[in-house]
Amino acid sequence: MKEKYFLLLDFAGGIVKPIPLSPTAITDDRITIIIDELNECVWIWKGANTTMIENRAAQRQARSIIGLGYEIPRLHLKIGFRAVSRLEIVDSQALDDPDMKRNYDLFMFTLSQQFEMLDETLGKFTGAFIPPESPPPAPLPSEAAPSVSPGPEIATPPPATTAEPSTHSSSVSTVESSTPTSSTSTPSTETVESSSPAPSKDMSVVRVGILISSILEYFSSVFCAVKRGEDSALYSIEDSDGILCEVEVKGGSIRFLQRYEFRGKRDVVLTLLQNRLASAGL
Repeated sequence: MKEKYFLLLDFAGGIVKPIPLSPTAITDDRITIIIDELNECVWIWKGANTTMIENRAAQRQARSIIGLGYEIPRLHLKIGFRAVSRLEIVDSQALDDPDMKRNYDLFMFTLSQQFEMLDETLGKFTGAFIPPESPPPAPLPSEAAPSVSPGPEIATPPPATTAEPSTHSSSVSTVESSTPTSSTSTPSTETVESSSPAPSKDMSVVRVGILISSILEYFSSVFCAVKRGEDSALYSIEDSDGILCEVEVKGGSIRFLQRYEFRGKRDVVLTLLQNRLASAGL
């Protein structure tokens, strides 16, 4: 029986580091690359508190492992080479998807097998591994406190009236396409309100597009991801250094989940956004 290996690699800052074979390594705070010769694949576990940029970099690393293997110099051993043939991504924020949860259960089931430990991190399996048709559900990682908490729902704004521009407090910033009115937003949130008496879902998506185009005036490239709920959507916009902003789309408004500085370009980005919304009549 050919020996098969199983290894967990912590991925952080573009560097991979072997970590002990333990279910406790699968957390919301890290990206873990799993070299799994039993299932002939490389898994990527993407924790909820990691970024899309990190995930993209981890995918490049994982594809390199599939093509070239992973060298363990102290053991004079290369694993993964010609023993894994595909990449599977498991996103902790999408475990309600049946296929995603099935993959999660499979690699956690495999991780629970008895391995001969060649050192503190590398497991060798010499028996006949037979994955069950339906692996027993694996316990989910402990839920960490979310990094940001959505504020209260924002009511449809009243019709715009001519008024002096309001003075924003240090912790509240409201960007409106019409002349500003008094704000009732909770601290640490920003809103981009609809000027229409009957805001539409389609128009809120248009506002997100204008937000992205405004950011691109000051950043050469950004990456966008969306997580949809029943009546809302959460957009995450990142550059190579991490998250630039996250906005919730609900009804006719988009709401920043907290105050973002846009790498020191906050004022110019939000001013351009306000002007473009006004020009588009939004």
